[in-house]
This record gives sequence, C-alpha cells and structure tokens, in this order.
Amino acid sequence: MYLLNEQSVNDRLKISYGVRFNLYSLLGPYEELSFSGNHVSLKEHEAGIIDTKSGIEPRLGLSYKTGVNSALKLNYNRTMQYLQLLSNSVSSFSVLDVWYPANRKIDPASSTNYSLGWFLKFAKNKYRFSSEIYYRKLKKQLDFDDYIVPVYGEKNKGRIPDYHRLDLSFTLKNKRKPGRKNQGSWVFSLYNAYGRLNALTVFVGPVMKDINIIEDKNRIAYQKLSLFSVIPGVTYNFKF
Repeated sequence: MYLLNEQSVNDRLKISYGVRFNLYSLLGPYEELSFSGNHVSLKEHEAGIIDTKSGIEPRLGLSYKTGVNSALKLNYNRTMQYLQLLSNSVSSFSVLDVWYPANRKIDPASSTNYSLGWFLKFAKNKYRFSSEIYYRKLKKQLDFDDYIVPVYGEKNKGRIPDYHRLDLSFTLKNKRKPGRKNQGSWVFSLYNAYGRLNALTVFVGPVMKDINIIEDKNRIAYQKLSLFSVIPGVTYNFKF
C-alpha cells in the first residue's frame, strides 16, 4: 500500500511526502539451513506460509527554487529488502550468486537514504546541469561468511584449497616476405594443461554428485565447485 501527497507551500517551496506499507510472506516448500559453530543442519518446510514480516517505508522531498531556472532539492527515504543477493567476492561468475529470503531467523535489510542536490537549466532549457551528494545507511546486510560459509576460523580469514595450473601456448608465424606489409600468425594454447580441478568457491549444502544433481539431501557438507578442466584453444591473428 502506497500513499503520496505533493503540495506547494509558496512560489518557491514544494513538498512531497508519502509512506509505503510492505507485507511479505515466505512460502513453502522451502529448505532452511541452520548453523551452530561448525555444525550445519537442514530443515525442510512443507507448502504454506512459513513466516510473515512487514515494514513501513517513509519518504520526504523538498524542492526550493533558488532562481528562475535553478532549484535546491533535499530528499529522504527508507526502503526494505526482503530478498538479498549474496555474491562471492572472489569470483565474477554470477552463477555463484545466491538469493536469500528473509525468514524467522533473518530480518529484512533496510536502507536509509539522504540526498542534497542543485539543479540548473540554461540555454532556453536545452541543457541541464546537476550536482548531488548522497548518504546511505544500511542495516541487516547479510554476509557470505556469517550465513553461508561460516568456516575456517575468524571472519574473512578463511582459505579455499590452493589454486594452481599450467597454461601452454605455441605461436606459429607466417614466413615474412619482402615488401609484404601484413602478417598472420596461429596461436595454439592449452589452458590448465594438467587438468587440475581448482576450487572456484566453497559452499555448504547437500552432498552433490554433479553441479546440479543432489546425491544425498540428508547429508550437509562443505564442498568445492570447479568449472573448468583442460581447455584447448586456437587463435589466428592478422596484422596489417
């Protein structure tokens, strides 16, 4: 539910204010992981409402005309996030991102935002200039080490297995001919020549047989995810 009102106090000052009411429910079926030290447990929820949360998001905006074509604007708002994205900071692969919903143990995240800006229109409104500053205060943000991989000692001091590989390449250049300006070359490469399955990330979950096949959903373990083994490559380069 959302309510918003805008009004002009005088020729220079305008105010907008409103409020949004959120109602969130987590629906089953749902698998919930719980951590206690290094112990991990899995609880399965049947279909139905598992948990319900609500929140209020107020907002306020002030706009004051400092001239015919300029204005000073101040804004405040508060937002809530019931579904948070946990990203693996050691890798840019989005496949490792995990969306984690608010539940009975996890509160929704909130963000309180402030902004102050000056806005200017000139050259008969053909061009616009603006300068703004922002401040944001975040609460209840999830962290990978706290909720997904609470392992290997203190926070941010964990280590995945050692990463090492051997890459090989061989370049074959065309024989240069007098007066010839262009040149071509073939590059034959082998990525991870000895086929080591390096851990791209370590995660907690049911024992997996393959990347998308669960071997035993009743057993929870720390596991590593590897994406690539040996990758051959052929490249042709042409210079002119």
